[in-house]
Amino acid sequence: MVSAQRSLLPALLIPLILALSGCGDGTVEDAESLADAYVEAGGECEELQVEEGGRQLDGPPDPWTEVGACFGGKQLFTFEDEAGRDIMIDGLKRVAEEDPSQHRGEQAMYGTNWIIYPAQIEDEKDIAKDLDADFFSLSATS
Repeated sequence: MVSAQRSLLPALLIPLILALSGCGDGTVEDAESLADAYVEAGGECEELQVEEGGRQLDGPPDPWTEVGACFGGKQLFTFEDEAGRDIMIDGLKRVAEEDPSQHRGEQAMYGTNWIIYPAQIEDEKDIAKDLDADFFSLSATS
């Protein structure tokens, strides 16, 4: 009985963490909250480094409010709203179109106001389900 209770505990905690971090409606408050929810759902994000988005010196402002970088290369972007997220999705797809050899088969996971990049559909579909997320492909050749 104890092992059954232990295996249920993460499943019961994930909705609570998502609700407390703002994920209950698919949104997150910040990159740290997204990282916490991602890890609780089964993802890996060690040594999170967070930077705020802002104005680039030689271009338009960043569409994200924060980006968190996990050791190992995973990036967690948060946005004010879906419009900012969609700008980022379009940008990622445009970069992949410009150099398809560098982005062949890459995917990202996204929610209402966040993106986790890169992501693997086969490896992270249970995580996406827990986070109420979906995936998009960066190239048509994936």
